[in-house]
Amino acid sequence: MCQPNRQTPPPSPHSPSQTEQHEFSIEDVDEEQIDEILRDTSKNLATGYIEVVKTDDRRVARECGVNTFPALVYYRRSSPILYDGDFKDSEKVLRWLRAHDEVATWDLNDDNFEWRTHSHSPPEGALQWLVMFYDSEESDCNAFVPMFETVAHKLRGLINVGKVDTSVSDDVTERFRIDESQCPTILF
Repeated sequence: MCQPNRQTPPPSPHSPSQTEQHEFSIEDVDEEQIDEILRDTSKNLATGYIEVVKTDDRRVARECGVNTFPALVYYRRSSPILYDGDFKDSEKVLRWLRAHDEVATWDLNDDNFEWRTHSHSPPEGALQWLVMFYDSEESDCNAFVPMFETVAHKLRGLINVGKVDTSVSDDVTERFRIDESQCPTILF
């Protein structure tokens, strides 16, 4: 994992070969521009509640659901969201961070699914639900969580958005006949 506020250290004699490193390093971004954005944003976040971490490891990026570079993943109380805006303006990034401080997806499980969603008999005028079933123990499946949180923020007020971790919610997973090998599964 990467070190807070530091670039990844140079390779040690025991690190992967140049070919392996190239496969997992991020070389197609403007490093200076990203560093400037990070500096500007960090200065503007004078409250000190956000720690900035930078990595150039594609494995970490893949685990976070990052497909394009540069990318920003913001973790709020262990819940990631993927920034999908422009990196040219640090004020825009800062506004986005402030606007997305609240988590928009509901964590649904065997104990609260029916109570939250009223799936058997929804009240008149209730918002519909978009629910993602995913396995938090599978990194390829878990990588969809930040993107789903981004979708949830865009749909806020139009529909409710929730996620069910199939590794801990067997009853709900079975009730909706979710094939855990097809991960993630999204129901509307």
